[in-house]
Amino acid sequence: MATTFEQMEGALNTWLRDATGAAFRWEDQKAPQAGDAAGTPVSYGTMRILTLVRLGATASVTHGTDTGRPAGQEVKSTARMSCLLSFRAQLFTAFTFGAATAVPLLQVAAARLDLNSVSGALHRAGLGVGTIGTVQNLSGLIGTRYQGHAALDVTFNCTTEVADFVGYFLRAQVTANVGP
Repeated sequence: MATTFEQMEGALNTWLRDATGAAFRWEDQKAPQAGDAAGTPVSYGTMRILTLVRLGATASVTHGTDTGRPAGQEVKSTARMSCLLSFRAQLFTAFTFGAATAVPLLQVAAARLDLNSVSGALHRAGLGVGTIGTVQNLSGLIGTRYQGHAALDVTFNCTTEVADFVGYFLRAQVTANVGP
């Protein structure tokens, strides 16, 4: 059974939120930096799919017929293939020292990938944990404040599926000129 992109996103989001306590969103969303009522920045994270690479040839192609579908869509052709999904999580924190900063929190997230509860939830969403990168410390001065910032790259094994609906030929007519 193929999983949906929403299931994969939900599993990734749950893993990161549970490990870090921060809310995560897709990196290029137009949204202001998270802050509390006083405007003090709070921890938040971003997610990005770096690459999605197909491995080898198509693993399988299946065809199914459903005569209850509308005319021209009775046959469903489905192709499944294995792929590698390269993923980056970034965490931003208001502080740069201590256990509640970006680097140690993402290190906890990376370590949790080895737990059966986390890897099992990701697997049910169609993601098998592959390579876990080293957490990178990207903290620095932003305006007049220091900001904790760290990044973690993880490669997941996954299966993608695409489908198309086609119909039967009801009538075929061939016309041709025969001869010179």
